[in-house]
Amino acid sequence: MSVARWTAVLTISACGFDSGGIASSGTPDDGSETSATASTEQTTSTTSDPSSTTAPGESTTASTTVTTDVETTRADDSSTTGGDSSTGDTSDEPTFGPFGEPVEVAELNSPEFDDDPTLRADMREIYFASLRPGGPANENIWVSTRASVDDPWNEPTLVDALNGPGQDGWPELSHDGLLLTFASDGAGTEGGADIYVTTRADFDSPWTPPLHVDELSTPDHEASAVLSFDRLEVFLCAPVGIGNNDIWRADRARPDDPFANLALDMQLSSESRDCGPFLDLGGTRMVFASTRPDPFGAMDLWTAVRDGDDFGPPEPVEGVNGPADDEDPWWAPDGSVLWFASTRNGGDLDLFVAPQLR
Repeated sequence: MSVARWTAVLTISACGFDSGGIASSGTPDDGSETSATASTEQTTSTTSDPSSTTAPGESTTASTTVTTDVETTRADDSSTTGGDSSTGDTSDEPTFGPFGEPVEVAELNSPEFDDDPTLRADMREIYFASLRPGGPANENIWVSTRASVDDPWNEPTLVDALNGPGQDGWPELSHDGLLLTFASDGAGTEGGADIYVTTRADFDSPWTPPLHVDELSTPDHEASAVLSFDRLEVFLCAPVGIGNNDIWRADRARPDDPFANLALDMQLSSESRDCGPFLDLGGTRMVFASTRPDPFGAMDLWTAVRDGDDFGPPEPVEGVNGPADDEDPWWAPDGSVLWFASTRNGGDLDLFVAPQLR
């Protein structure tokens, strides 16, 4: 995987976190297909001084500006094909839960660690992180597709353009399926895992070489960068804050501006481990993983709703939590299913899906 520096436009959405902490994979931290019609939007990327670093709450000052073109597509564009499960219309919010008994996605799981599910809005393409053999490092990003939501998934394949000799994981796919963020600790990072972004022109096109997102990367570990549908705010996971891991937020005035004001989200963070954020299409519901106290006493899924800028008190997700670790949620735009990773098989993390009860 070759990477360049990027400090401007992200246009992303979705989730990923493992119970061992965002800097590890599989090893617990015991320190405690059709093309979419796209419109071209001119954006600005910048290259920063590699000797400089960014602390949480600070933005990066760039020295070199490069103009690029990024393809963006609204998921509710009637000319976009491949979206039979969701129109992307944020005006009609689906009901969240309760959810039925989670089911293992056997055709995607392996005897190794499988984590961080993130899907295209039509639920016919999925990206996830895995320790299965076949990649260049201990954790890599894999992809699978299916003909329809009623068909089984095809054999997962390695995403060569996104993987390198370092740890590559925590993929987050935009709802339109044309942009993906992930975290990597490969060469060129500020320290630990940093945020990278890649785009593609349509569903059949290859991913562009990943770009390092300077303004969201620090000497600590960052992962699971999830954008709002309007692309004006981003939520991510970092180990600095008030707990073991916490949820951080940055914003911008326009989609072609760099993100700024990276700060701890106090409504979503606690003294427990909080990570794996997922923001719905309407930007009003957050689903995330947390070890905060609940009846099960493990890593569980929580949800919070906001009115305006502030989220209300988080509550456990009804129907999916149990004594095993449950994390990395992805909620379908039509409200039909909730994807997540879990250790409920008794071993490493595997991928599960829970249907919403109607």
